Amino acid sequence: MQEDTKGSSSQLKVSKVLEDQSFVSSVLSSLPGVDPNDPSVKDLLSSLQQQSESEQSKDQDKSSNDDK
Repeated sequence: MQEDTKGSSSQLKVSKVLEDQSFVSSVLSSLPGVDPNDPSVKDLLSSLQQQSESEQSKDQDKSSNDDK
């Protein structure tokens, strides 16, 4: 059970980092050869953010069902 908590906690941290677009852009622009304005990079970030949000909602639904 602790592993689930650790996994959820790390996913939450990643989600919060992805929400800060200025931070993500700063990190990406510091990488050689990476253009944070490239459409493929933007698509990837959007996909990761949606995946993270989906995982969070699943975790919340699971917690709600466990309470019953």
